[in-house]
Amino acid sequence: MCGFVGVISNYSTSVEKLKEALNIISYRGPDSSGIHQDKNVKLGFNRLSIQDISDAGDQPMESACKRYIIVFNGEIYNYNEIRKVLDKSNQSFQWKSTGDTEVLLECIKFKGLEETLKIIEGMFSFALWDKLKNKIYLCRDHFGQKPLFYTTENFEGEKSILLASEAKAFIPYKQKLKVDLKKAYPSLFLTGMPLEGSIFKGVKSVPPGTYIEINVDTISIEYVNEYFHPSSLVDENRYIYYSKNSLNDLTYELDHLMNYSVKKHCISDVELGLLFSTGVDSNLITTYLSNDKQKSLYHASSSSTNLLGSPEKIASFNNLNLVSLNVDEPNPIYQLPKLLWSYEEPNKMEGLILAKLCKLSRLDGIKVLLSGCAADELFGGYSNFSGMCWNQRINQISKFIPISFIFDKLFSTDAIANGFLEHYNLYSPTSLSAITPLLAYSLKGDQLNNNFSRAMQSYSFISSNLERYSNSFLLDEISSRLPRFLLRNDRFSMMESIELRVPYLDQKIVSFAVNISALRRGNPFSLNHRKKGKRLIRKLIKEKYKGRFSMQNFAKKGPSFNCEKQLDLATRSCEFHHLSNLLGISRESIAKLIGIDAYESSFSTRMKYSFLSFELIMMMYESSMSINEVENYLFELI
Repeated sequence: MCGFVGVISNYSTSVEKLKEALNIISYRGPDSSGIHQDKNVKLGFNRLSIQDISDAGDQPMESACKRYIIVFNGEIYNYNEIRKVLDKSNQSFQWKSTGDTEVLLECIKFKGLEETLKIIEGMFSFALWDKLKNKIYLCRDHFGQKPLFYTTENFEGEKSILLASEAKAFIPYKQKLKVDLKKAYPSLFLTGMPLEGSIFKGVKSVPPGTYIEINVDTISIEYVNEYFHPSSLVDENRYIYYSKNSLNDLTYELDHLMNYSVKKHCISDVELGLLFSTGVDSNLITTYLSNDKQKSLYHASSSSTNLLGSPEKIASFNNLNLVSLNVDEPNPIYQLPKLLWSYEEPNKMEGLILAKLCKLSRLDGIKVLLSGCAADELFGGYSNFSGMCWNQRINQISKFIPISFIFDKLFSTDAIANGFLEHYNLYSPTSLSAITPLLAYSLKGDQLNNNFSRAMQSYSFISSNLERYSNSFLLDEISSRLPRFLLRNDRFSMMESIELRVPYLDQKIVSFAVNISALRRGNPFSLNHRKKGKRLIRKLIKEKYKGRFSMQNFAKKGPSFNCEKQLDLATRSCEFHHLSNLLGISRESIAKLIGIDAYESSFSTRMKYSFLSFELIMMMYESSMSINEVENYLFELI
């Protein structure tokens, strides 16, 4: 896990600027730093050494044939198997390192980039410079676990392309990063991912499962290729095969796949631990680490935590070390500027818990943590999945009642739009210019519809509408909901120089999950909430503990931060200068829009948090205020 910055330009940008950009994201790789420059390409790298911690693993790294230069962030979990295959192809080759970066380079040399992307298993983003073709390839892993941003810039008339692991690394070249209103709407109003992966003007994210080809001679993007999408894993024959398997058979296969994945994700030359919530997701991973006293479980507790089980008993049963941290925070909102600077867009305050656990583990000498992330998306763990399934079933059994017609009349796009605008008195031309794009996006949702249509097409062989729709819903979760959590994992772990790994996102496990009916995976119609969602995981963990613990032991209400009162005080005092200019509406209109006088409303609380977050982000990224200055400003508001 590391961070890198690159500049492709005919304009002679200084190495000092590159060093400045690297320094901004130095926490991503505090162990070593390196720069490679040649002609009109400069590549810089900050290393967090995990595999082969010697100097032989330093980057930028050049291939043995001198054709390729790479900066690589992430892990290739099957690199040892690939290395053995390469050894058979070229028995005279002398390896210089024992890490995965050199294996990746040599695999690209012997098999080509596209074939390599098909066979590597892991989380990664990398920039590969092919000096023979004079092309640079920006590549991102299958599910988007590792970030990669790019932008264009003109230096005295010379077009340039910049690339980096985080958008903030562009600041030395752009001076400031301005928020793009259209791109920011999903994050500002809907707590979703921004369009093009970034809220900043001109900054784009390489999509998951995609590589971009850049012509270094013309400094232009020539080709964008999606080499993978989760829908490609859906296989009709495999789906039919699994439909005939019993739950016992499916649980047995999940056990085999999880065991294989956890072992792969534990490959490391440094110490490793696990984020442990006592919920079923992290608990299942715990069982595969059993009896390894060198691995610690990092658990967050607080006065708001409601555990029906005992983390101490579960850790003891698995013969593992438990490290518990009380994450109570009297004034959590004061941590917001630091979190926003790291995340580069709004995110829940609960990200602070992840950051605190990562910081503690780093102090303990740990560099790598496993996470139970992605199980909910794959196995139907969220309540909205159950709600969607119930809604579909009700629609089926009431097909003779014109429910859709009634809802269309009562809640049509025009009715909602007019009611929304009338309620908030936002009929002025400037107000409409700000709100209309929001309504167009949130109520029509063209992008969301396109993604869901792709998922529906993948399951076109299924005749049952309910089954097809529920499958598509979970498949779409991988592309829509999951990226937010993966970004949070990356930012808040790297903020403390920790690599976070996600065993549930092994491609074999994802392929297994999407080829099993979502109704069997998620059990959405169970009236027992402890049996609803993640049926296979619950069944497997029950077998693992052999009746020692009931499922009640794995129910949890994790730590949370109550900052509604502080949030209300901050939004009442904040002038929202930046947001007023961005939206083109007055401060009074913003107050109505976010419902400052509707303190009890959960929707209002979310809007207050989102709007305040954007104001603070723009203070740091547009007005160049430091984190400390914004913290002091927030203190004065409250």
